[in-house]
Amino acid sequence: MNSCTRIIIFLFLIFVSCTRSQSPVEPILDIEEQSKELVLTLKFDESTADAVQRAISSGQALSKSCEDLTALEDLLANLGATSITRSFPFDPRYEERQRREGLHRFYRLTLDSQKQSATKALDELESISGVESVNIPQNRRRCSEFPFNDPMLDKQWNFINSGSLVSGHLPGADIDIKRVWEKYTTGNKNVVVAVVDGGIDLTHPDLAPVVLSTGEGGSQDFCNNDGSITPDKHGTHVAGLIAAVNNNAYGISSVAGGNDGSGGVRLMSCQIFVGKRTGNTAEAIVWACNNGALICNNSWGYDYNSQTAANMGGMDEEDKAAIDYFIKYAGCDNEGNQLPDSPMKGGLVVFAAGNSDFYDAYPAAYEPVVAVSAVGPSLLKAPYSNYGETVDICAPGGDYSIGNSEKSRILSTSPMDPYYSSEQEAEFCYLQGTSMACPQVSGVAALLLSYYGGSGFTCDDLKERLLRGANPIATINSPKKIGPLLDAYGSFVYDKDYLSNDIDLKPIIDGRNVSFSVKLPPESEAVYIALSTDASLLEGFDPFAAAKDSVIVISAKASQEDSVKLSTPLQMFREYHATAVVTDRNRYSKQATCVAFQSGGNYKPVVQDCPYILLDSIGRVLEIPLDTLVKDPDGDALDFDFALSNDSVVQCEKKDNSLILTALTAGRVQLSINATDPHGESVSASTTIVARQYGVFADIYPMPASTQINISTAQAHGLDYIIYSRGSAPVLKGSISSSILAPGKIDISSLIPGIYTLRLIDGAHKYEYQIVKIR
Repeated sequence: MNSCTRIIIFLFLIFVSCTRSQSPVEPILDIEEQSKELVLTLKFDESTADAVQRAISSGQALSKSCEDLTALEDLLANLGATSITRSFPFDPRYEERQRREGLHRFYRLTLDSQKQSATKALDELESISGVESVNIPQNRRRCSEFPFNDPMLDKQWNFINSGSLVSGHLPGADIDIKRVWEKYTTGNKNVVVAVVDGGIDLTHPDLAPVVLSTGEGGSQDFCNNDGSITPDKHGTHVAGLIAAVNNNAYGISSVAGGNDGSGGVRLMSCQIFVGKRTGNTAEAIVWACNNGALICNNSWGYDYNSQTAANMGGMDEEDKAAIDYFIKYAGCDNEGNQLPDSPMKGGLVVFAAGNSDFYDAYPAAYEPVVAVSAVGPSLLKAPYSNYGETVDICAPGGDYSIGNSEKSRILSTSPMDPYYSSEQEAEFCYLQGTSMACPQVSGVAALLLSYYGGSGFTCDDLKERLLRGANPIATINSPKKIGPLLDAYGSFVYDKDYLSNDIDLKPIIDGRNVSFSVKLPPESEAVYIALSTDASLLEGFDPFAAAKDSVIVISAKASQEDSVKLSTPLQMFREYHATAVVTDRNRYSKQATCVAFQSGGNYKPVVQDCPYILLDSIGRVLEIPLDTLVKDPDGDALDFDFALSNDSVVQCEKKDNSLILTALTAGRVQLSINATDPHGESVSASTTIVARQYGVFADIYPMPASTQINISTAQAHGLDYIIYSRGSAPVLKGSISSSILAPGKIDISSLIPGIYTLRLIDGAHKYEYQIVKIR
């Protein structure tokens, strides 16, 4: 079949397919997943686009539509083109505007990727006359809270906790794993985690692709020693949290389960429990070391029936020797040298702390291992969890008491469980315990090893990053020692670039006040500044420790900006030293270099603008902060004296940093204040206090009056007035403006002594008052 014939058939198929549907082409979600097809976006010039469309519409070869398309026709045949369609299909309603905007010039071309590479196709198509541009559509992803399509991920609050799953869940009470999945890794297949526990269900759809098969170098039975693995609920649940396959549209997600549906890190099932039988735990740990495991997860412990027994217990020598062996020789040759293909020298052993609410129980209490306690979805210690000085870290283990809900426990894989109704749900269950917290720590360790592992990377490097990256703030108020909260993202950014950035600390002197402008590195959560006249007191400044004597500490939350300002008053004319520490959500970065500066002199207090104080009803009590009257620029506490011109109108008393005013009767008085700072600088201020009857439009004073009356209103008004005699005859009229501090004045000196009616007119409103004129 010659190339022309192939193109005719090819275009005929396109024509048929185009006439079946006018729906837009769906966006490419992941080019890498399309193993057999390569999709390119072409933009033709005007004449070429029209010629290509005529060929598609008529089913003709491109060269029959236009001789200039012969080169394009031959190239498409050579590239293995399987379809070409307009990116924006013809729509008779809007074709005119689509053409006006040039949308008709874009085409989607599909090639057989097994015949041509993307690079070659791009280069050759760009050389064809009439082709303005060629592109590979960028990958798309859903802007979703959940990065994987596993249908049960929304129930795994321990991974992503919005606080909405069950009442009592705290938003953010999770291991902060999503950002690691998005920015760093989801787990590499060359990392093997040994699960020393009950047997993993090797046939489970979410686990089968990642569990090593039984036999030489793989999963092993240490209970019956018959080579078979018996599916165990506990062991399968633990395994699922570490490495259940992510993004396979089935079941749950896991910490290190990859992102493409084929799995991430590998699991080695080291079976030590079958029913009530217990196998040789020490042998299992050594097997794991000798057969490629670099992380050893142990969600089991010794059986103590009391705190006393736990205190008296210790480490079995056999287990101790096996753990020491794993830590020293995992990933190494016989001499303890890192193997060329191993991502780590030495192995990490992780143990669940135990579920008896005991203090420091073995084997988790053995110092070389990572001991894991448990918190619930409220970030409080789970009631069952062991705790103590030997606990290194905590992780979500579940707590049914939060909302009395199964969903407050931890969801993971399980052999078929009759508790659930649907077939898929039957392969998953909720459990709680430090056994559930432990594998999440092992999983994060596996992610760290997947990303940072390589020649020269040691178990100590991994352990430091895992533990120092954990979040101590989340558990800082725990009454029992459970360690910092596992923080996947914190461990990944621990000691990264922002920790090596200098903290730009600049003092700005204004008299006795100093302000600091602090430029913040990325990932900042808060900034702490320490000041002292003794530079030695600032060495090794720890913002989470109690402040030393003679050290001033000021702090602020980091904002969305890259700098913050902090201010504090100091002593006059002294040399000070200052340092800063910027923290992220987990720990503080390196300390800023100390800076020295000289404080200035004192500023005197400043009178504030407060022309009057209104008490709007008799008996009204009002608290007035003194700094609304006089304020000290240096922030010093001021000593106040005050006096009233008439204490029968208003009662005044000082309480802390406020004045308590009580209206006794209607009237106005002057309040005089003198304020002195600790350095002897003083100022005087005064203000008017107005006490009024509740609901009265205007205050008329003095009363009785001889020559003039004052009209005071709470708001500024322009008023007309008429004064009537007792016989209702108007004797005086006019207009005034009135307010609290600028009362209107009416001259009544022309009136003969007696009783009169005053009418005030405010637009459509009229108010009448009785006034008395005396000699």
